[in-house]
Amino acid sequence: MFSALDRTIPKWSIPKFLFDMASLISPRIKYKLNKLLGDECYSSVKLEALGFKAQKKLKDINKTDF
Repeated sequence: MFSALDRTIPKWSIPKFLFDMASLISPRIKYKLNKLLGDECYSSVKLEALGFKAQKKLKDINKTDF
């Protein structure tokens, strides 16, 4: 995302073990952290069946397009 927006990547980070510790507090927090940090894969088959076709790829977009 930073590359697509032509921005520099932040120099700071948050260690993963802090998220792991926070997830021990409750199952709800664990679920939300998994949604935030986990991998999600979606199929575009249904969108394409409706006639949608992306005009550009994310890597081809630059900040002047916004």
